[in-house]
Amino acid sequence: MSIRKAARASMVGFAALALTLPAAAVAADTPPTELEIARGLASEGDYANLSEEEWEILKGAGVFETHGDHVHISGSAPRAVSAHGWWKRKSGPAKFAKVTVELQAHAGAKWKTIATGTKKKAKSGGGSANRAHARKNCKNASTVVKFRSRVDVDIIGYSDPPTKLVTPTRKIKCKV
Repeated sequence: MSIRKAARASMVGFAALALTLPAAAVAADTPPTELEIARGLASEGDYANLSEEEWEILKGAGVFETHGDHVHISGSAPRAVSAHGWWKRKSGPAKFAKVTVELQAHAGAKWKTIATGTKKKAKSGGGSANRAHARKNCKNASTVVKFRSRVDVDIIGYSDPPTKLVTPTRKIKCKV
């Protein structure tokens, strides 16, 4: 896959960053350089002002996607709410990553982490053996609660910013 196509994917990372290609780069006749992509992609500013030296350090991990599924009910006895996180390598030498998923419930005016799961040495691609799992049993199945998850991928052996993928909010009947 070309850099341009990888940059258009929904959650592509240069060291765990969600990327979107700027309109100017998409419209250009020549493909942007990796540094131009990194500088223009970071809506949160993680790469916007990188020097050439900083970019050389970060780009070593290559391009990868951070993934998380929608928070969902798993199991029937006991009923529980679950979330999973994983990564997919698109290019570069990285073989393993530490993947952490935080299951969060909306409490009052803020999000509270109610369960955390970590896969310390996950291979690319997901599957149950290569993803992090977070799960919390329900106290009742009649109260509607808002849930989401946050997924952090740390490529083993390479530097990356602290950016995390946040999955869409889901309303689920599960008081925790």
